[in-house]
Amino acid sequence: MIITVTLNPAIDRILYVPSFRTGEINRALKTFVDAGGKGINVSKAVKSLGGDTIALGFIAGKNGRFIKDNLSSYGIEHHFVEVPGESRVNIKIYCGNGSHTDINEPGFNTSEANFNLLLSRLKGYLHPGNIVVISGSTPPNFPQEYYAKLCSAVTESKIPLVIDADGDRLSHSLGARPSFVKLNTQELSEITGTPVTTPESALPEARMLMQRGARGVLVSFLPGGILYLEGDEAFYAEAPPVEIQNTIGSGDALVGALSHAIEQKMTREATIKYVLSTAMASALLESSAVVSRRDVLNIYEKVRLRTL
Repeated sequence: MIITVTLNPAIDRILYVPSFRTGEINRALKTFVDAGGKGINVSKAVKSLGGDTIALGFIAGKNGRFIKDNLSSYGIEHHFVEVPGESRVNIKIYCGNGSHTDINEPGFNTSEANFNLLLSRLKGYLHPGNIVVISGSTPPNFPQEYYAKLCSAVTESKIPLVIDADGDRLSHSLGARPSFVKLNTQELSEITGTPVTTPESALPEARMLMQRGARGVLVSFLPGGILYLEGDEAFYAEAPPVEIQNTIGSGDALVGALSHAIEQKMTREATIKYVLSTAMASALLESSAVVSRRDVLNIYEKVRLRTL
């Protein structure tokens, strides 16, 4: 089973505004409301791929009840810690051609008691065969040492850990030696201080993360492709062109596919192609991170892989 940890869940309200302009009246052609937060999106991807998953994290207020009900409608189990306040609402303005503008609320505050309860619940799922994904942002007052404790609790139990985070959160996860860290080119540039524009320029920066503790690194160049490093080997997978409907959650679908591939013990080549094809299949649908397995298979056959 794949256990996802979303520390700062949200309701995602997606507005389709093809000609969005700041400072003017904009009219949405359609809207879509869904449970969000990166770890929650990972669980949705895993479920749509046929895997078993349970969502952990913090939840608050009436928005939290919506998130739980929404996950239940997908058939996803959840075991959140309820905290005072209100879960956030994030606005995603989809502008067409794969671009979107995000307006994210900060979320609720948490206490040490809240954290200890979450840590206890997480430890209850650290069984052989399970995989843990810790993904996304943290509540405003959440100490980085707590983030490191969550990561260490997983790897000390010999359970595979996948991290999708940026900045200090990513840095604090590396000491736990996670199985994989996933980030995009902007996040890689920010943490290493070196501009990254191509797979070749990303390669030495990604290897630096491995020197700091990551056992594997996955860098997203979506919708173009992904850079995949594990051990001494590095590969770039190039995506075929697809008719993009919604790129929101494609990176989370990528992480869901990676964790599912690890659970299924896929070969390295199959894993890389599966991860990329799932991310691209997610972009074909309006619902964030949800995929059609038929789309995944069709794209999988067209992915091109090369060694770097």
